[in-house]
Amino acid sequence: MTNANLITTTGVKELGLIQANVRDSILEVVIRRAQDFMVRPILGTSFFERLKEGIVASDLDADETALLNDYIAPFIAACCDAKALNALTVELRAETAGKAKDEHIGPLTSVESARMFDDLSESINGYRDILIGYLKDNIELFPTYKNYVCNYENLKPEEPSTRTRIRFA
Repeated sequence: MTNANLITTTGVKELGLIQANVRDSILEVVIRRAQDFMVRPILGTSFFERLKEGIVASDLDADETALLNDYIAPFIAACCDAKALNALTVELRAETAGKAKDEHIGPLTSVESARMFDDLSESINGYRDILIGYLKDNIELFPTYKNYVCNYENLKPEEPSTRTRIRFA
């Protein structure tokens, strides 16, 4: 498995709600989890690995580049917005886990938090459906997506109706 991200931390900050002052070290973990657990099931392992390898080798074709920039990047940015809420709120320390605190901002109430998660879930599901629809409509452009390898470790690409809607709350 290739160790590469499908989007940069700068890209997530530009396309999403995450502010520029969020540490890239935290955001790297959020990106990795979003792409491994939310993007990989959509693309299937074979195509997911092909895109990561193409980024590392700088040999993505124009269709793969457009897919990454126009469909996958907005989806990952929305996923990172949701996943970062907890990553930025809770700190895991040597002796305990606790709530992160900043003197310039107050925490959300439970109602505000639920409303935020609902809004983020709507964005994620919208981008997810657009991404899957684009892939299905343009399957001939992506041979590794169309001709996937499927076994216990490698996932086949996800169908639009096979997964329940994503909810974070």
